[in-house]
Amino acid sequence: DAPRLRFLDNDRALAWSSRGTVTVVWEVPSGKPVSPAGGHVGSVGSAAVVSGGKEVLTAGSDGTIIRWDAATGKELGTVRLKLP
Repeated sequence: DAPRLRFLDNDRALAWSSRGTVTVVWEVPSGKPVSPAGGHVGSVGSAAVVSGGKEVLTAGSDGTIIRWDAATGKELGTVRLKLP
């Protein structure tokens, strides 16, 4: 997938890209990864920073939303979406 970008404010953004079944999310401008390799099985269509910058949410084509700790990249929980 082509890299995607979402601005958080005037100074920060999230960038994410998928290759095969691996998606990685980075904080911009530092380039620090904020998600571990893997997590989603497929591409990520959306990403957001919540909880005052402490967590990252990613929504994948695999029908899951994953919460990540922004400081450590550890997965905090997963919600599986059910299609109607």
